Amino acid sequence: MKSLNTTAKTGDKFIVPNTSLKGEIGTYKEGKIRLLFYIDKYSGFSDFVSTRELNKRIKENKIQLV
Repeated sequence: MKSLNTTAKTGDKFIVPNTSLKGEIGTYKEGKIRLLFYIDKYSGFSDFVSTRELNKRIKENKIQLV
């Protein structure tokens, strides 16, 4: 089993600075982590990123863990 080296874990909530987007870290599948973004209560989208990309976004303050 591959170990993930990130500060975030499944179920962690995050926000995107300077926008109204909120989200949640989803499951790890086939080498990618699912980021679930919520636009409002009824709509949203998901993005699949690698562990490296997730760490990069956290480091560059593109997403902030809450």
